[in-house]
Amino acid sequence: MRKWIKQLIAVTSIAFPTLLNAQVFHCVDTVATLNVTTDNSPAHWYIELVNDVQTDTTLRWKAHWTNLPASWQISFDDQDNYYSNVQAGDSADFTLFQSTSTQKLIIGNILNQTTGRSSVYFDIYDPNTPNDVTTIEYYFDVSQGQGSGTSVGELAQDQFLYTKGRTLYCSENYLQANYALYSIAGALLATGQLTQTQLELPVTVNTSVVLLQVQQGQKTTVKKLWLNY
Repeated sequence: MRKWIKQLIAVTSIAFPTLLNAQVFHCVDTVATLNVTTDNSPAHWYIELVNDVQTDTTLRWKAHWTNLPASWQISFDDQDNYYSNVQAGDSADFTLFQSTSTQKLIIGNILNQTTGRSSVYFDIYDPNTPNDVTTIEYYFDVSQGQGSGTSVGELAQDQFLYTKGRTLYCSENYLQANYALYSIAGALLATGQLTQTQLELPVTVNTSVVLLQVQQGQKTTVKKLWLNY
């Protein structure tokens, strides 16, 4: 009997840490490659997380990189919070929500007409088990475009692209541009053309936060918009 108890304790001591360190999430992919030109600024893409424990879970990300062009400005959206200017070494906690769908970690890069090849890394982990880290990589391969990409200065000067309620307002320089509206999860909600400076959004747009992509020739502008119902 005593020998059996010792064996049971030994098995339990092995199994218990395993349960404590059970994976609470996994990534669909750990590398995203963005082959773009300087005209595709801001450049956006995402890596998807899957919640493996079916309950809201606090995770943490930490950004790091080396040899990133100094004029690139990195943003990050973990679908809990949005950070417009991420620096190497920055970190933040976020909620991985209970959901049957994936949660996207969305990278943004204002290129400022600067070419280059470099990677931005984010360590993703449970703060309770900081040694169990999954590192994701966004690799940027940026070639020279025709000079029409958006820069930080242009974004600061052109704020006339916004919503009030369910109405989209744009300045005249956006007229005749094609637009697409996406949910934060990446689903296409609506497409069309900006034919006037005020546009009532279609009923298919039924979420409070959207990504607006406006295409003007070789220039692509992407903005995150909040809709007030």
